[in-house]
Amino acid sequence: MRTIVVLIALAASLASAGQNEPAKEPEKVATGGARAEAIHDQLRAVREEFLTAFGKQDFDALVALLDENVVLTAQDGKELKSIRSKQGVREYLDRMLVGPKRGIESMTIKPTVDELSALHNGDTAVATGSSLDHYKLSDGNEFDLKTRWSVTLIDKNGKWLIANLHVSTSLFDNPVISAVSRAATWAAIGIGAVALLVGFGGGMLMCRNRSL
Repeated sequence: MRTIVVLIALAASLASAGQNEPAKEPEKVATGGARAEAIHDQLRAVREEFLTAFGKQDFDALVALLDENVVLTAQDGKELKSIRSKQGVREYLDRMLVGPKRGIESMTIKPTVDELSALHNGDTAVATGSSLDHYKLSDGNEFDLKTRWSVTLIDKNGKWLIANLHVSTSLFDNPVISAVSRAATWAAIGIGAVALLVGFGGGMLMCRNRSL
């Protein structure tokens, strides 16, 4: 909404060019200004609310921090598409962490930010960072996973809400991929050993038949 207002103000200023009153530029948020610092404080408060809600698995409180049209892209890949809407995110959390077929028994996250959020027009903020997450799966396996994340927040009626959250992990430095690779290696070794035994046994049997 504020973006539309800014565009209207800009158009009005251009239309009035040449008149006695000089055109006014749209309001900007200075990187180190008092207003910018106030916004960053508000964003820090949202982060603390998010971490507290996630740590307690209070998904009602967590979902309350999301915009109605929020988009979530998770790193598990099971959905094969982004998850949209507050209800969609809530159902995803229930499937992964609460439901009878959940794949994750518990998890903890330790996110850190790269730097101050990038502010746009005073009503949009983009933050990026990394996280070291610990997973305990329903099958008993546990591992740590390094992730990268980005989040976009928007100011709606004085309340900052998460509009987009994207989480990804490295394809090459990944304990899940490493475990799969180890399993594939041992499977290949096992298959090779069986093939060697079968070949050796078959050769011995042929030699015995010839000796008869």
